[in-house]
This record gives sequence, structure tokens and C-alpha cells, in this order.
Amino acid sequence: MKNSIFILIAVIWFVFSGLFIAERFGIENWIGSLILYSMGFYWIYPYIFSKTMYFPYSAEAFTDKEENNTKRMILFALGLLFSSMVSML
Repeated sequence: MKNSIFILIAVIWFVFSGLFIAERFGIENWIGSLILYSMGFYWIYPYIFSKTMYFPYSAEAFTDKEENNTKRMILFALGLLFSSMVSML
């Protein structure tokens, strides 16, 4: 239930920020923004819900263990950067 609510809020925020904050027009802008937002969301979601995170183009999995906290935090920060960038620009 928490997962569904989180995803619903993320989708609502994407649409709201695209319409009213970034004022996107044209399908090209929406598709490009969706790609970047999805890349950010790919790292935000597993970090918040303590699921396994994967580094792109690598088979290395970062589980929710003490030795992976720094790597997980870096990926989470990149995800926030991508999602915030899309929401504001």
C-alpha cells in the first residue's frame, strides 16, 4: 500500500511540476523529462523502501547493508538530482 501511494504521489508531482512549474509544452519535452525523471526515480524508490539497488550497466547489487550505505546514498543523491532537475527545468 505504501509503495502504491508513493508511486502515485511521484506521478502526480511529475505532471503538476510539468504543467505549472516548468511549463512544458510539446510531446518532445514531456518524453525527455519522463526519461530523466524515471532515471532518478529508479534510485529513489529502492532507497526509501530499503530494496536492492542496482548500478547501471553493471550486475553489482547494493543491498541494504552497512557496507553499501555510502554507495546507496550516492545513487540516491543522483536520483534526487535528476528528479529535481526535471521538476524545475
